[in-house]
Amino acid sequence: MDTVSEILKELSSLASTKLLIAVVTAILVVIMGKLAIRLLNRTVKKLKIDPTLHKFLMAVCRVVIYFVAIMIVAGSLGFEMSSLVALASVVSAAFALAASGMLSNLFGGILLLLTKPFGVGDYIAVSGEEGHVLEIGILNTKINTLDNKRVTMPNSSIAATTIVNYSFEGKRRVDHTITVSYENDIEKVKASLRRTAEEHPLVVDKDKTFVRVLAYNDYNIAFAFRVWCKTEDYWTVYHDMLEQLKKNFDAEGITMAFPTYNILTPKE
Repeated sequence: MDTVSEILKELSSLASTKLLIAVVTAILVVIMGKLAIRLLNRTVKKLKIDPTLHKFLMAVCRVVIYFVAIMIVAGSLGFEMSSLVALASVVSAAFALAASGMLSNLFGGILLLLTKPFGVGDYIAVSGEEGHVLEIGILNTKINTLDNKRVTMPNSSIAATTIVNYSFEGKRRVDHTITVSYENDIEKVKASLRRTAEEHPLVVDKDKTFVRVLAYNDYNIAFAFRVWCKTEDYWTVYHDMLEQLKKNFDAEGITMAFPTYNILTPKE
């Protein structure tokens, strides 16, 4: 009995020692982990990357640091490190398989944040949708359409398709095709269209206004009418041009084209 009691005491003492070592190790690992996270946070801030990507990178770093901390504490308690690593690998593989769609969106989000094809507030067209970008998340991107619909799109599909960013250059060209009847003088029509562009305060680079004959159709002459404006003024200028050019045409006696038909009546 004395022998058994001594063995139990020794095991208890050994367990207490291991537990004490594990506690001290855990405290040290937590302190070191927090210091490492602060250092990484400062380093990432100096890189001046996108705030969303910053948060994601810090979250990944925390997961890695906490995982390493758990492994160290488990090792101090006597667990086999190789077994823990194998278990972690199996769990990671199972998670990756179950969340393959989420991971593709995740990598798509990282790609968008790194390449920056558009930013929050930009007006874009992608996958048949157009609108202003409200949020670029890690998994999806939200845009608001002109008719005030909220569209949430997975980042994987955005990263794999063509993106048109109308806001990137700061200016947009407004294109119109204007048709007038054949009895109008070409130079008079061109002068009227140029005057329409010159008189509008939101038209920029007025020396780049383009007015030329585009085509001679069956019953009209088509003119290409192109002006430039700031991106945020696009729709205002677009509609103002249509309204004002008709007023100028009416004042100057220029007739717009419309289909005409000759109806033949049978002779009696």
